[in-house]
Parts: sequence; C-alpha cells; structure tokens
Amino acid sequence: LKGQLAIQLQAQPAQGGKLDGDCGMSFTQTIHCHPLNLTELPADAVTPYLQQFMVPALKGTLQVNLADVTWDRKTPPLASGHAEWQQAGVQIDPQTFGNYTAILSVGDEHNHQIQISSAPDANYQLDGSIKLQANGQYNTNLNLKPNQTNNAMVTTFLNSLLGVAQPDGSYLINRQGQLGAKAAATPPNPS
Repeated sequence: LKGQLAIQLQAQPAQGGKLDGDCGMSFTQTIHCHPLNLTELPADAVTPYLQQFMVPALKGTLQVNLADVTWDRKTPPLASGHAEWQQAGVQIDPQTFGNYTAILSVGDEHNHQIQISSAPDANYQLDGSIKLQANGQYNTNLNLKPNQTNNAMVTTFLNSLLGVAQPDGSYLINRQGQLGAKAAATPPNPS
C-alpha cells in the first residue's frame, strides 16, 4: 500500500496559542506537515523543554511558521521555516528584552541549521547559529551582548550561566552536546 492519511489541523493547545496546518501520516507512520503554524503561544509553554539547559521560565509570545515538517517519530523532526519570540524575556526580570527571530533550514544529511538574530532595538543583541544533527548532536555559536540599560540581576545570572563577559561586554556561547533521545522524541512531563 502507498499513500498517506491527510488532515487539516486546527487546534488550541492547552498551553495556549493556535495550531493550524495541513498534515498527513504515511503507512510507515511518518508525519508530514506543509505548512504548520503555531501562533500566539505563551513562551513559558516551552520552559519544560529547556530545563536541561538551565534556562529560566520564559515570557513573551512565540509565533512559529514552518513551511515544511517531517517527523519519523524516531529522530528529531525536520523542519524549515521561521520563528519569532516577541516581547521576549525571562520571568525573573520585569523588563522585556525585545524581539528575536530564528530561521530554520534543513541541510545535508538531515541536519538543521538555525540562524538566530535580534531586532536592532533589543535590550540584548543576539546573533549566531545552532546546528542540530539528526542524531541529536548540537553545536551552538552565539554572541549575546547586553545593551547599556541591562539589569544587574540578569547580568549576575548571565555571569553564573555563561562565565565572565568579554571585554566588550558580550558573551560567547559556544556549546556542544547531545540532546537526550527521550527529550528529542517525547515532550517532558509538565507536572
């Protein structure tokens, strides 16, 4: 047998936001969506997925527009498109940081390339890339630079998480590691 079961998806996840897309599942249980959009998602809904990276609870709104998603349910999904974190922030700081954009693309051997940038007026300038291999290996090459109006509490947090800042006040985030197979394939328990 060949083919796939197709559905037009429209949902409001329990965490908030709106999910819509045209998706299908093949007889091999591979899921394919073209497109898949998740809009108006409160950023704190993704906090459980970021706990292994010691990221504090987030605030703001996420807008995710994926042109194409394929997931074999064994490896991380392959996706291309873009995401925006609007009025970004962390819940330990009352100020918002600005708007940030991530552009996702799939390269050779099903590896992801994620280009990250901040809006020019963001309180924390962020630019660089993250590479994610199909086997869960990741490599980050990011530059984070607070502007002159940053919060002392956030600076202390950044120093504890990322080490001492460079002479120009920026932080280089060069990390590599392995996403856990369980974390890549199934969401964490939000309890």
